[in-house]
Amino acid sequence: MKRNRLFLIFIITVIAACVFSLAACDLSSGNKGHRHVFDTAWQKDATHHWRTCACGNKDFYEPHDFSGGDCECGAKKPHTHTFSDELDFDGVYHWYKATCGHAEEKKDIAEHSFDENGDCVCGFHRHVFLKEYDFDDTRHWHNCVGCDEKDAYAEHVFGVGERCVCGMLSPDGTLGLTYELNEDGISYRVSGLGEVKEREITIASRYNGKPVTGISNYAFDGSNDIVSVYVPDSVTSIGNYAFNGCGSLTRVTLPDTLTDIGDYAFKECRKLTDIDIPESVVNIGGYAFDSCVSLRDITLPENITELSDWLFYNCVGLRNVTFSGDVTKIGNWAFAGCRLLTGVELAESLTEIGDWAFYGCGSLKRVDLPNGIAVIGNYTFNGCGALTYVGMPKNVKSIGDYAFSGCIELKDVVLPKSLRDIGEKAFEGCSQLGKAYYESSKDDWLSVAVEPNSFEDNIVLCFYSEDMPTDTEGSYWRYGVDGLTVLEW
Repeated sequence: MKRNRLFLIFIITVIAACVFSLAACDLSSGNKGHRHVFDTAWQKDATHHWRTCACGNKDFYEPHDFSGGDCECGAKKPHTHTFSDELDFDGVYHWYKATCGHAEEKKDIAEHSFDENGDCVCGFHRHVFLKEYDFDDTRHWHNCVGCDEKDAYAEHVFGVGERCVCGMLSPDGTLGLTYELNEDGISYRVSGLGEVKEREITIASRYNGKPVTGISNYAFDGSNDIVSVYVPDSVTSIGNYAFNGCGSLTRVTLPDTLTDIGDYAFKECRKLTDIDIPESVVNIGGYAFDSCVSLRDITLPENITELSDWLFYNCVGLRNVTFSGDVTKIGNWAFAGCRLLTGVELAESLTEIGDWAFYGCGSLKRVDLPNGIAVIGNYTFNGCGALTYVGMPKNVKSIGDYAFSGCIELKDVVLPKSLRDIGEKAFEGCSQLGKAYYESSKDDWLSVAVEPNSFEDNIVLCFYSEDMPTDTEGSYWRYGVDGLTVLEW
């Protein structure tokens, strides 16, 4: 009996121990009787890894081990990425791409930002098309400002004698203009307005199936209502007096095929403010732009070698003239009366300047005359009241009558030893001209033919001497170390 009682006590003790151990599993959660089952997949953060039971308990909680490379939990071994110096991009963003093998890594991701040409710093280009059309003989389009791409590329569509949407005028030209057959029998020239009342004129490129190659003498002479003229690229010559006296003409479009502009062609076109003379032009006749008082700036084509007489006479609004080619001659009165002309850079090829060439150019301040000029003509710079400096050519032999008369701001002048004669009143009225520096000796000066009234009475003539002169009665000078600066002894 006693033995049975002891066995019963043992059984009760074992059962109590099992119940106690199950209850101790997770008393806080109330999951009495739970046994942990941990996931096979690792959980991790930046520094540790573990496996998790459904009840939330963690096992195998340890720091990452990178001794063999990446940790067994999948955490990547710490690594400093390297990136390309060049930006990569798509249609919206740009970035620096990793070059260390981690292609998914990107740095400095940003949206594209474009300049006025449609270019982003990364190299991505967004087309920015001009509103204005460009066009050729058959088609028109909008150009991209940053590349060669074209938008709205299409063939011209014309109404009869009208403009296309791009602005190009019908090749049929303004209806009603008159044309004459040229002597060659295979081409025409436009000869007049005919019945035309329009103020914007387009000359046809073809007439009766033949090309229009010229504009007749006097074709539009005195046509005061015309405000613009489009000359097609079939035209090679503009005749004498073609647009003479077109007082309302403000715009002329000349083709790259044009070679000749006749005498008086645009004389007294008083509202013409600018004109692009094509590089193809080889001859511009005398008086061609005489009294074009609104003309501002002129660039002369490279093929122009001589400026005709009276070419820009009385162009009172002309401010700048650019010589593109090897001009050898400026004709008589070519720029006379251009009172606002301030800038004129004479070509080194220049060998001749005509009489009165710059007469009355009251705003001209400085002139450097090329060494090829041997003769300065009569009245050439007469009345250039703002002229303070003249660089005399080293080879000049003659200064004409009244050449610099009235240049009241001209202060000093160097006269080269090549000089042989100075004309009547050449420096009359040059009230600021106190001294003239002759590049040779007093004895050589005696061989120069100088008119008695060439200079004002108060002029001091200085003679050149490399060494300290012994003559105490004369005035002497030398060049400084730069070979340009005048130094008096």
